[in-house]
Amino acid sequence: MLGREWLLYFMNKTAIPIGLLLGALSWGVVSLVSDVFEPFDSFLGFYIGQCILSVAAIYYGYRHGFSALLIYLGSAYIGMNAYAYIFGSSESRAWLLLGLLTTFVLSLNFWCGWENSFLCEIEVCQM
Repeated sequence: MLGREWLLYFMNKTAIPIGLLLGALSWGVVSLVSDVFEPFDSFLGFYIGQCILSVAAIYYGYRHGFSALLIYLGSAYIGMNAYAYIFGSSESRAWLLLGLLTTFVLSLNFWCGWENSFLCEIEVCQM
């Protein structure tokens, strides 16, 4: 592997674990700065978590390009949801399942094309 292939290989190897780690850290820091678990319930915790994720996203996007940014964002999303599932309450797990279902349906519709989507049949696309 020479040149660009080696860079893409290395970039993908670091973007995934860093995304997983920072995704979980962005939720874990909320408990340190407030008395709540979810980042959306704490103003300070939410912004600290978003800053943690944003700094790395800017780095990966600027330094390694758009493909590394997408890999990082995907792994950060998995890291956030894994932290919420492992350390959260049953309500957090229910929200996680709803988020997974929503992500799956929207991704499926994106890849299949909106015009062929079942959402169009229930008048979501006709608005």
